[in-house]
Amino acid sequence: MENNGLIERINCDKDSRIKYIKCTDKGKELKDIAKKNFTCLLNKLIDGIDKEDLNTFNKIISKMIENMEVIYD
Repeated sequence: MENNGLIERINCDKDSRIKYIKCTDKGKELKDIAKKNFTCLLNKLIDGIDKEDLNTFNKIISKMIENMEVIYD
């Protein structure tokens, strides 16, 4: 990501072992584009699905994630 100009490393003045990561303008632009594309895709995926059905789906997925966390903790 650094080589592609999306982030830059900044040294800490107080501790040379610490490096800060900063998103560049190019990285921020790419993030905005990715977010816009994801939102567009998501809207297409849920098109025509009733809001109540989406809520049910979200509850089921949330419960499945909880179950996975119990299994793999």
